[in-house]
Amino acid sequence: MIVRLILLDSVLLALEQRVRATEARANPFIDFEKVDSDGLKRLEEFYRYIVSKKVYEIEYTPFNETTENRLILPLFLKEFNHRWTLIAFDKSKNACQNFPLDRIGSRVRLSPEVILYEGRFDGNTYFKDIIGVTVRNDKKEEIILKIHKKRAFYVDTKRIHSSQQRINEDSESMTFKIAVIPNLEM
Repeated sequence: MIVRLILLDSVLLALEQRVRATEARANPFIDFEKVDSDGLKRLEEFYRYIVSKKVYEIEYTPFNETTENRLILPLFLKEFNHRWTLIAFDKSKNACQNFPLDRIGSRVRLSPEVILYEGRFDGNTYFKDIIGVTVRNDKKEEIILKIHKKRAFYVDTKRIHSSQQRINEDSESMTFKIAVIPNLEM
């Protein structure tokens, strides 16, 4: 699955670059959102770390905090809202953690340490009950969204989450239900 996602992203990135580079077309027929992302520049690097199945020491800077060294076993890459995040088993937390690529320092070192991680990481299962990338151990909740009819068609056609269901519609609004674990991105 990871290989397919990376290949698809590579194809899309190549297509995007080709469309942008074709200056002969003053009016192209396809466009991609243009968001500069430091994480995108490091995508291939972190993909290689995952494939190696080795432990690395990274410098990580959480928002509004000081930089800290973390020993991690890289497991998975996920994009949400144009931001790439590394999911890795963090030795100090003894759990999987999210590390946005743009907050990982440029010095990533191979470590002789060993991290025992049982099983295979399954991104579909891990992210199934959330919106975004922040996984918490909270319980899944049913959340009801009542949206004015004029805007509701957007929510109806561009679903917020795979669990989304339309549960009511009247002349002024549509009501939807999603079953998710509340998190920062939601």
